[in-house]
Amino acid sequence: MTESPDTGIIWAFDIPSSGPVVPLDPTQPLPAEPTDGYRWVHLDRGSPGAAAWLSDPKHGITEISAEALVAEETRPRAAIIVDELLVVLRGMNMNPGADPEDMVAIRMLVEEHRVITVRGRRVLACQDLRDEMRGSQPPRTPGKWLAQLIERLLDRMRDPLEALDEAFDELELTALDAPASQLRRSLGEARRTAVTLRRFLSPQRDAISRLAQDPLFGFDDGVRLRFRESTDRIARYLEDLEANRDRAQVTQEELSARLAESMNATSYRLTLVAAIFLPLGFLTGLFGINVGGMPLVDSKAGFWAVTIGMLAITAVQIWFFRKRKWW
Repeated sequence: MTESPDTGIIWAFDIPSSGPVVPLDPTQPLPAEPTDGYRWVHLDRGSPGAAAWLSDPKHGITEISAEALVAEETRPRAAIIVDELLVVLRGMNMNPGADPEDMVAIRMLVEEHRVITVRGRRVLACQDLRDEMRGSQPPRTPGKWLAQLIERLLDRMRDPLEALDEAFDELELTALDAPASQLRRSLGEARRTAVTLRRFLSPQRDAISRLAQDPLFGFDDGVRLRFRESTDRIARYLEDLEANRDRAQVTQEELSARLAESMNATSYRLTLVAAIFLPLGFLTGLFGINVGGMPLVDSKAGFWAVTIGMLAITAVQIWFFRKRKWW
């Protein structure tokens, strides 16, 4: 399908209660909304015509909903505005070259015979659902459509979250062997990813939970059961993120203990070296004073006598340290 630059519509479908889905041409004016089934209209928020299309009075969208659908900043939520259900959710950013934790927003307006979705960046879960529309079992009601989209959003989260688990597993395995600077950098990146995902998934769980529990939304029991299953699923994702955060804390403590142990060992070795050279420094300082009466001043073997004496003192010190197991 070709996006309409005048309206920002990317694609549109009429989904009857039975029979095949009817794709609509987004470059042409949309026909009257169906009374049997519902219509799905998908828009690009970045298109200059999207805001104008949403605010057009003939489409019957309240001003509050129209502004919410194109708002710059969003947070996952579900709310009824007049007689419209506004749902804002987030999904993994699976676009090429993007970081999955840089999540993308999908804004939805769900009514009895119409579903309007607005995206800024491409949401692959919407494309998954669009492709399923062409199959033999499309969602026949707006409630089933919403439940199916939420499931596709969660499906897209599974692989990045599993990859994050594997990253924490690898960090735990290499905590005692990897270079400290590399481990610290990898651990920081993994922790930032977990914190970012948790920050968005927590309100998303609350929004989906409200869809499952609030009778004002008017969904049937089958749809509400699917919402509850999605709520449980996202709760498991959050539990995994919490566990990963705890694992990161343990790994950080191991890294700190490893660095502290290394510093202590270095300080200990330096202390031993200083202890060995302390008496030698005293002797060289003593024999270096320029006063009369110094022994061995006139002896040709004086230098070697002092040198051998200092070597003997060093040997005795090393023997003593080893005997006391200090070295």
